[in-house]
Amino acid sequence: MPKILVVDDNADMIELMKTRFEMKGFDTRIATDGEEAWKIIKESSPDVVLADHNLPGISGSQLCEKIKNDPKLKNIVVILASASVADEIGSISRRVSADDYIAKGVDNFDSLFTKVTNLLKQKGKMPS
Repeated sequence: MPKILVVDDNADMIELMKTRFEMKGFDTRIATDGEEAWKIIKESSPDVVLADHNLPGISGSQLCEKIKNDPKLKNIVVILASASVADEIGSISRRVSADDYIAKGVDNFDSLFTKVTNLLKQKGKMPS
């Protein structure tokens, strides 16, 4: 069962994502800010981190940089989410070596789930 950490400061969004990923068979953890997420990442090394770009404290992009710069954690799939313009989050995601990005929204779950499973398959963390 793949492990995903969903990081968002919006309680409704985080509960929705948690429920949806659990329904798809993921072991789902949640965090409401970057500091809490970093602690969970160091303790449990999830397969995927889905992080809101605009988090209080450590932002999603800063969290991504920390993950990708740590030799023990760099293979974690990181997807940044943002309500911002896609070009902006795409540019930020490339700069911090995120594996992908997605526009936030309730209606984007199918697209997000497809991205997550494809990235996990590419990294050999999920059967094809």
